[in-house]
Amino acid sequence: MSKTTNAINWFQISVADIARAKGFYETIFDIEMQLSEMGGMQMAFFPPDGSSGTVGGALVQKCFA
Repeated sequence: MSKTTNAINWFQISVADIARAKGFYETIFDIEMQLSEMGGMQMAFFPPDGSSGTVGGALVQKCFA
């Protein structure tokens, strides 16, 4: 029998202040997030854990008008 996997495999959370959001999630989950830029957007990635089958994701800084 195969191992059950998540229906969702990636998520993004839009944030107005990536430094503040990164600090919040790092404190709450006791993790270290990596900053990067993709397509002109600042992103902070949740650390991957391929061995446990957890869902991957990132914070994405958006401009809110």
